[in-house]
Amino acid sequence: MTTSEPGDSGGSPPGPAPRPWYLYLLECENGRLYTGIATDPHRRFAEHAAGRGAMFTHINRPLRLLGCRAYPDQSLATKAEIGLKRRDRGGKLTWARENPALSSLEEAV
Repeated sequence: MTTSEPGDSGGSPPGPAPRPWYLYLLECENGRLYTGIATDPHRRFAEHAAGRGAMFTHINRPLRLLGCRAYPDQSLATKAEIGLKRRDRGGKLTWARENPALSSLEEAV
């Protein structure tokens, strides 16, 4: 029988913290906006720019990342994505100003 410290479950040590999920907003070459989520926005932006991934960004190539925000899990990121998609163009652009994109994400292309 093993003994453990108070408050210790006696199991293996906790693993690394889960990776965050990111909500992002892209401006496409025809002025349209695209909203998505990903665990690795660097990789996902590069996929969109290469015409892979979403059909929307295959047809409407992204020019730049307007905004990006981290969430602790996929569920919260998905809920935020639904909320952002429901906004009109002005609301989406306001969100982007409040959540500026990291320049390194734009350089991934």
